[in-house]
Amino acid sequence: MSRLSIRIDDELKEQAREVYEELGMDLSTAVIVFLKQSVRERKIPFQPGNESREDIIARYEAENKASSIDEMMEKLHADD
Repeated sequence: MSRLSIRIDDELKEQAREVYEELGMDLSTAVIVFLKQSVRERKIPFQPGNESREDIIARYEAENKASSIDEMMEKLHADD
């Protein structure tokens, strides 16, 4: 097993730690997940951009809006 050492802004590190803590993982695990996915896909595993969290949520909600309860239930159970 190797050790990876990087320099990172203290504020960015804390913000990232909070995000990944909410997801149930520490920063080391998050970096390992990122690197494994990068190797698997042979590219950066996301499209780099400057979309804010609020923009992402708004886009998701717009794309998944239902016009009726029946349609909402269909969307909820589509992956079952």
